[in-house]
Amino acid sequence: MTFYAGSVSQSFNPCFKGGSISNNIDAWISKLTSLLHSRDKLELISREKKDRQDYEQIADVASRMGLYSHLYTKVVVVSKVPLPNYRFDLDDKRPQREVYFPQLAKIVDFFAFY
Repeated sequence: MTFYAGSVSQSFNPCFKGGSISNNIDAWISKLTSLLHSRDKLELISREKKDRQDYEQIADVASRMGLYSHLYTKVVVVSKVPLPNYRFDLDDKRPQREVYFPQLAKIVDFFAFY
């Protein structure tokens, strides 16, 4: 199914409630259309609050276009491929650990001088 931003009618658009399409959703329709036509891009990522608030409408439009979407904690992702329930690269609370192995450090130091 080919979907073009110019072909979105108010009767098709899930965001139409007797008024005009919201500017944010209209912008997302354009972004999603360009994502579909792009050979290089696989996904769009947004951390903006307005996108999180409009997620239901964005997800509906994306699914009608054959795309996958997921709302992670503070990130909206729309993708050409199915998305997992959890992505560590988008997790703000993921622990950042520094691991130190004393024995390995000694071996590295030993070989660094030779």
